[in-house]
Amino acid sequence: MSEPTTDPATTTPDATTDTSTEGGEVEGKKDVTVEQLQAELDKTRREAARYRTERNQYKPLAEKYQEAEDANKTEAQKAAERIAALEAENQQMALASKRVELAADSGVPAELLRGSTVEELAEHASALKEAFAQASTSNTPPAGVVVAGENSGGTPLQEADWLRKQLLGK
Repeated sequence: MSEPTTDPATTTPDATTDTSTEGGEVEGKKDVTVEQLQAELDKTRREAARYRTERNQYKPLAEKYQEAEDANKTEAQKAAERIAALEAENQQMALASKRVELAADSGVPAELLRGSTVEELAEHASALKEAFAQASTSNTPPAGVVVAGENSGGTPLQEADWLRKQLLGK
């Protein structure tokens, strides 16, 4: 026994079937048919294509407008923009120079220094210098410790001493 099929396009809306709003949007989501969804998708795609077409039409106009705005700038405005760019470049160069100077003074490699101002660079250099000093003092072995590879006299073995020891059995 097969069930009777009904064409979704010819069915009438009832309490469980959703209706479309004035803007074409489907309300609810219970009994929406594939055809209704496909129609909404097609409509959305057409609308998006229309917006893309409009954008592409207005793009040359926007570029012409920007060129006109740039042409209307006074020489003073153009000079101010160049000055601002040169000042930013000058600040970066001064910071790089100060980084090298602080590295030479503190003994910290310049590539380890971080900061966007001279004060930050100086603070970082002093912090790294203290950390390096602390690390170097804590890495020294205590006095009187015999290190492997040293003879009883406290002087390191020479290169040939290991071979002599092997040959003579001492």
